[in-house]
Amino acid sequence: MIVNRRTLELTILTASMAVVLFAPSALADTASEIQQRIEALEKELAEARKELATTETGVEPEPQKAEPVDSKKRELNIGGAIRASYIYGDYQPNDRRGRNFGAVMFDTLRGNVDFTYDNVIGSFEYRWWWYVKDPGYGSLSRAWLGYEFGDAGTLKAGIVRVPFGPGPYGISSSWFYDQHFYVGLSDDRDTGIRWTNTFDNLTLDLAYFLQAQPNGEGGTTRDAIRYDYDVAKWDYMVESDGTARYAGEAVGEMKKVGQPYKKGTPSIPCNCGYQEQHQFNLRAIYAVEDIGEFGASIQYGMLDGRKGNATRGVDDDGKHYAFSAHTKNPIGDFTFYSQMTYYEYDITDNTPWGTGDLIPMGGYNFAWLTASRGWIPAVNLRYNGLDVPAIWPSLLSSIQPESITPYIEWSSIMKLAHVPMGDKIPNAGNAFNDNSLLTLGAAWAKGGWYIYTDWVLSTGNIFVGSYPNNFGNIYDTGAANGASGRDDMKQRFNVNFGYYF
Repeated sequence: MIVNRRTLELTILTASMAVVLFAPSALADTASEIQQRIEALEKELAEARKELATTETGVEPEPQKAEPVDSKKRELNIGGAIRASYIYGDYQPNDRRGRNFGAVMFDTLRGNVDFTYDNVIGSFEYRWWWYVKDPGYGSLSRAWLGYEFGDAGTLKAGIVRVPFGPGPYGISSSWFYDQHFYVGLSDDRDTGIRWTNTFDNLTLDLAYFLQAQPNGEGGTTRDAIRYDYDVAKWDYMVESDGTARYAGEAVGEMKKVGQPYKKGTPSIPCNCGYQEQHQFNLRAIYAVEDIGEFGASIQYGMLDGRKGNATRGVDDDGKHYAFSAHTKNPIGDFTFYSQMTYYEYDITDNTPWGTGDLIPMGGYNFAWLTASRGWIPAVNLRYNGLDVPAIWPSLLSSIQPESITPYIEWSSIMKLAHVPMGDKIPNAGNAFNDNSLLTLGAAWAKGGWYIYTDWVLSTGNIFVGSYPNNFGNIYDTGAANGASGRDDMKQRFNVNFGYYF
């Protein structure tokens, strides 16, 4: 409690007068009693003067010890988001995203439940998509329970984000992510357990995943009805020249796997591919004051191929691994993210699609072949210090955002494979084309609104532009992260409107 100056002065005056007034009135007492009374009053006077001096110098006295409070936390938060995109880019004439002024398309609806009960925590999220011509589908994007052990860290179990890279979204600040996302190495959720703890400047994550997250509902693909990308099964028939046809189309115009083509022969689903299992992750990030964070991530797991590839007599499992070095560095008002990753899906060459250099991966209700190994460099420069009132027109002050975060990102999948030789195989002998992704954009926030504005240039990214006969041949796809026989640059301007509640 701080005592004001006037109160202290009165206290000192009262104590001083008491020394004088009480002494004569105490003549009837013994000398020792008088002396004790004087000493007590002088002590009170000294303490009052000390408190006055402390107050005059502006130094507050030491606060009194607070009463103990209940440290238990019990919270329940229910929310969600709804998002839609405006799209205009390099798309085919029959695609409304490339005609006239582009198109507005509903994107995502999601619901969230997060809770804390003492040391027990949990988080659940379900997402629904309506994208392009799909009728709509949904999946669990996270569902975990956890326990906070204090100094011993936090443990989570269920559908948990995989610890890999410098942050939950890798290096990215944009709506499109960087290329790590499209090979399952950024914002990936799998089914398992994860432990996290911080030791001074060092943060460690250790995780084990039994399998990928469960497939969702409402779509048409075997393992690709999900928010993120994982190794998947698919139902394509691939001819010796790389021609690919979906098993659900035009029955009688495709051959059975491993049999010569014969017109009129009913087709059967391939059920080809692999599934992830028994995956281990380790990530370490060390923070250096005023310099930034430096980290490394390691991932190793198995691939189950026994069920999916038996139609060709293949009974081989595989394995996959990835190694990454990454940084996050403040530079004035900027933040610079960087990451370099090597990844490999190690599978047999005797696959139903004819090569081990490609493996089916799926997400957003579609699966296609991805390069089995490669390097991924990625960088992002984000500006954090934008003075919004200084640049915002006064006539639009009623809709002034609370923050604007500009950024520029670049990443590439540098593939380590060649197209096999063959008289009828497109691009025979050529190296798989690298897939680059350059994004210039900004994130705008106001109230419950969060809006991305992105202009994207890419060679091969499946969400940026389209090519004639996109998926007619596995060696001449044009889009996706496989061989990408055509190396044309495509562009897309995208505004994603998101309202979070």
